[in-house]
Order: sequence, then C-alpha cells, then structure tokens
Amino acid sequence: MKDKQQEIKLGYEKSENIRRMDLHKEMLGKPVWVVRPPHKTTGLPWKGTVTRVVDAETFLVKRFGNGIEEEVDMYDIRSVKKRARV
Repeated sequence: MKDKQQEIKLGYEKSENIRRMDLHKEMLGKPVWVVRPPHKTTGLPWKGTVTRVVDAETFLVKRFGNGIEEEVDMYDIRSVKKRARV
C-alpha cells in the first residue's frame, strides 16, 4: 500500500514540475525586472528579457543595453507591467 502511495505522490510531483516549466516557458522573450536582495548583489535592480528556462527555479535573463546573460533565480524576477496612459 505504501509503495502505491509513493508512486501517486511522485506522479503528482512530476505533474506539478511539468506544469511549472510550462508556465515558465510562457515568460520566454518577455521583459522582466531583476530585483535581488542586498545580500546577493551590490548593484541596482535591472531590466532584461528572459531568454531561457534553465530548470524549475532558474532563468537566463539578457540585460537590456549590454546584452549580457545571467542566471537568475525565479524569486528575484518581477514581471514588467504596462501602465495605462491617462
């Protein structure tokens, strides 16, 4: 019985990872803000474009301007939203 429950749990985890990766792939080519906490960087937040999904928690982001790609943790990314012009 325990083996069957473990199989079901692994199936759910795999399904969740696939769903998460599909959501991450929707970010490809989209502009984002990279906002790292102070203990991770000395620089200011910067804007870039998502170029690749490395794994479930890591993206490659190309900086606007100089074109350098960096690996960025998903928790350090904020989406860029367009504001309505009044």
